[in-house]
Amino acid sequence: QIEIDFLNSCCFEQKFWTRTKHLILNECNNRLRPIPINRELLKNFTHLQILDLRSNRIESIENGALDWLRNLKELNLSDNLLRIIRNDQFKELRKCELLNLDENRIEFLQDFSFSNMKCLKSLSIYGNRLNRINANMLNGLENLQILDMGYN
Repeated sequence: QIEIDFLNSCCFEQKFWTRTKHLILNECNNRLRPIPINRELLKNFTHLQILDLRSNRIESIENGALDWLRNLKELNLSDNLLRIIRNDQFKELRKCELLNLDENRIEFLQDFSFSNMKCLKSLSIYGNRLNRINANMLNGLENLQILDMGYN
């Protein structure tokens, strides 16, 4: 497990990150600017199983940014500034079992947003700004056991 309290744009370029399985970014640059979640930031984390990005003022996730994380089992994006979850956002997270999107500003979930997440057991979207749920939002979630959508 590695915890990082300060994020430098080049700090993830080292080869030793490739074996990291648990990464926590603790409110990195929280008072200055949001962390940009892009393909370059996460490309060396192919073995990562747990990624905790809570409380980092993340406003968006670039297309394909999470594609490297094919072994990820838990993703925590709670307490950020996300507004929209696109239908391709989590397409490569096929092994992910837990996804936490609590306390963001999510207003809209595109159809099939979680459709490739066949192993997902727990999905929490508590405390967002959802005002409408599409029937296709949960398509493909055959193993889902916990769904928390309270306070929307």
